[in-house]
Amino acid sequence: MDIVYAALALLGLFISFYIMLYRMKVVRLYCPEGGFVNCKRVLDTNPKLLGIQTAALGAAFFLIELPLSYYAIPPLIVAIYNMLGLLLVAWLVSIQIRLRAICVYCVASHCVIIVLFLLSLHAVF
Repeated sequence: MDIVYAALALLGLFISFYIMLYRMKVVRLYCPEGGFVNCKRVLDTNPKLLGIQTAALGAAFFLIELPLSYYAIPPLIVAIYNMLGLLLVAWLVSIQIRLRAICVYCVASHCVIIVLFLLSLHAVF
């Protein structure tokens, strides 16, 4: 399971960095811009938590997740940490619901966090 954790954390980190680079105008966004799937609309709202961009929070979350996959940290601690990620996901999904638009990159990142949580929960039980 260690390699799965690490792979998921790296995937989430890659997605978060891509979003950060888009916000810094370094990369172009490859996603539909009209209708319900509208990454630009979601990402241009630029939500922040405690003054920190959510993409940076996501990157930090996944950076911390990497050592959790290698060190002998009690599974309950890992599950609680991933539960914090679920709270962030819930908040971000509520923003997308209010906007009536979704971002495929955000949803992919959210799915990674959900899978990490389920894996950590499985390790507890």
